[in-house]
Amino acid sequence: MIQARFDDSGGFTIIGSVAGRAAMQALRLGTEDASLYFHAGMIERALGNKAAARDYLERALTINADFDPLQARVAREVAEVNAA
Repeated sequence: MIQARFDDSGGFTIIGSVAGRAAMQALRLGTEDASLYFHAGMIERALGNKAAARDYLERALTINADFDPLQARVAREVAEVNAA
């Protein structure tokens, strides 16, 4: 089953999709792409996994703090909230 939710960045997160599984596979293979880590973080957030969300979002910002003007801002805000 595919679930989609709108997220704070104005986009949506697809949970349980082929695209989501492909993105997670790319991360397992060591792909260093801030956007992939951002989306993985938002998926984890939507699933209620705060620690994993924070880890992925912080990794996205470590790779490239300005990878996307809107998504980088959202990543910083969500990582800060999830740190508490």
